[in-house]
Amino acid sequence: MSEGAGLYIHVPFCRRRCPYCDFYLVTTLSYRDAFVEAVRRELILWAPQWQQVRFDTLYFGGGTPSQLSVEQLERIMEAVHRHLHLEPLEVTLEANPEDLSPEYLRALRRLGFTRLSLGVQAFQESRLRFLGRQHGQEDVRRALDWIEKLGFSSYNLDLIFGLPGEEAPMWDAELKTLLALRPPHVSCYSLTVEPRTVLSRAIARGLVPSPDETRQAELFLQTHARLSEAGYLHYEVSNYALCGHEARHNSKYWRHRPYLGLGPSAHSFRWLGPDRAERWANVRSLRRYLTLLDAHQLPIEERETLGPEALLTEALLLGLRLREGVSLAELAARYGWKPHAGHRRLIRAWIRRGWADFRDERLRLTPTGWLLTDSLVLELMPSASHPQAIKH
Repeated sequence: MSEGAGLYIHVPFCRRRCPYCDFYLVTTLSYRDAFVEAVRRELILWAPQWQQVRFDTLYFGGGTPSQLSVEQLERIMEAVHRHLHLEPLEVTLEANPEDLSPEYLRALRRLGFTRLSLGVQAFQESRLRFLGRQHGQEDVRRALDWIEKLGFSSYNLDLIFGLPGEEAPMWDAELKTLLALRPPHVSCYSLTVEPRTVLSRAIARGLVPSPDETRQAELFLQTHARLSEAGYLHYEVSNYALCGHEARHNSKYWRHRPYLGLGPSAHSFRWLGPDRAERWANVRSLRRYLTLLDAHQLPIEERETLGPEALLTEALLLGLRLREGVSLAELAARYGWKPHAGHRRLIRAWIRRGWADFRDERLRLTPTGWLLTDSLVLELMPSASHPQAIKH
């Protein structure tokens, strides 16, 4: 069967907010039961429009989805199967290492979860404290031991690099610890200073230096070299996988596949025709989300229709994040975009500088080129605007 759609559920609960995080979350855990019932109502409201769509991935993101109990997850899963056509190839739960136990993991297996994504972020004690994480290295090792013993063959570890003052040897020590664990999938993100976060306020007050973007670029290339040498496929800017363990759900975002997002701040995308699509975002407030669904209203805050030019720009921005790159023939067939002589000269210049590779009408960026993705796409598409961030 052809590839199906993805279902994303944003679980907005955390015990505390990490200083760098700008994802939507709340630390009031007493709303969890109300949230579960609201998601069930949202599913009912969307079912008539999506019941003919086959979903093959389900992703619980956050926030911290592992803050939900087994019973709460079970109520959501029951509603998903009742109201949508789900034939899951991959069902993922984001979790913190300290939340896991053998009993919880056994229950996840029973509910049909096939994959876990652990918010590890760091191994060294000083880095963990800077990032506001509550676990230690032993929590990670213990969780991974349980995960593997209980039959989760696919899981991901998130790591953050480029902290203020971080030098190559410090990050290399983190990579050595990571490679000793050898997880099937790794996501490595450079520390980004988002507005209105605790970290941004600390930098503004001079309490913490800003991350060095040049050093972050060097650490990105260091990560690529070390993980590639260890047998990981660098298949997307921030993602590495051992053979067969690429993230199916997240790949839908980069390949313009349809997805439905449930929960406060979740984003959705679907095609309206061969060259027209729409995207919408839910309200970024748990209270408003609950109130709207109590009134049997969809909790949509923003909605936009995308035409051929906007979709072409997104196809380039998202597709060039992938190791496989973009097919110019496919872009021509779908959007009517045929690179002219100036585009060809531009691509040849990128190749000479080591930023790109071009074979069989497929354009790919090198790791060095990935550091310049946004500016390179702007050179190809001068009117390009960035697609709305997907907070998944």
